Amino acid sequence: LIAQKGDFIIFIEVKARKKSTNIEEVLSLRQINRMKVAAQIFIDQNQPFHNHNFRFDFIEINSFFKPTHHINFISWNLLMALYFSRALGVF
Repeated sequence: LIAQKGDFIIFIEVKARKKSTNIEEVLSLRQINRMKVAAQIFIDQNQPFHNHNFRFDFIEINSFFKPTHHINFISWNLLMALYFSRALGVF
């Protein structure tokens, strides 16, 4: 999903989960990279949004259809956690 709020363009990943988990367990580096590439294509093809800020949000829907909104979930800490957990064979 892509949304606009004020001067922010928000790229949103939505996933249904049976139980609450850490984002690191839900999203792979490949999925995050796919989102970043899609965001870049969107921004490149939509001139009016070139001067906007952007962020990546994650919405988790639990088994009771209750959403949990993680604002600006892509951070350096998340990327490093994903990288090292996969490098060490944790995931």
